[in-house]
Amino acid sequence: MAKNDNLKQKLKAADRRRSRRTASQADSSGAAIAFCDDDSASTNSVDVTGLCVAEILKMNGKQSFRDSEVITAMRSCLNAGTPSSSEAQLLSQRLNAIGKRDDVSEKRFRDALQSLVKSGLDHRNEDNDSAFVQFLAVLAS
Repeated sequence: MAKNDNLKQKLKAADRRRSRRTASQADSSGAAIAFCDDDSASTNSVDVTGLCVAEILKMNGKQSFRDSEVITAMRSCLNAGTPSSSEAQLLSQRLNAIGKRDDVSEKRFRDALQSLVKSGLDHRNEDNDSAFVQFLAVLAS
């Protein structure tokens, strides 16, 4: 019987250690989640898509962009490449500057560009080479 009681004590001690270990891990992971939530709350206040659209329209006001140049610039930001046309290069540099801001996370920047590329491909028109840019101008106004 002594051997059986000793085994029960060891099992109970092991259970207590396990329960303390999981409780302390849950506390520390909860703190990490709370910290991440605080950080993501600050990035949620920035409309990354709106910043990109505003930059595209601002650049379009200075010089006229074709849809292909805008889409090429956004794709180059996603692929970390350099477009061949000078207009697309300039726009790509401006968009990358948005992605490097402190209040813009890379994930939100990439998601915004991907959604803009998708809608740009959906709104292209063979008859009008700046249909997507005009669509963005209508949405922004």
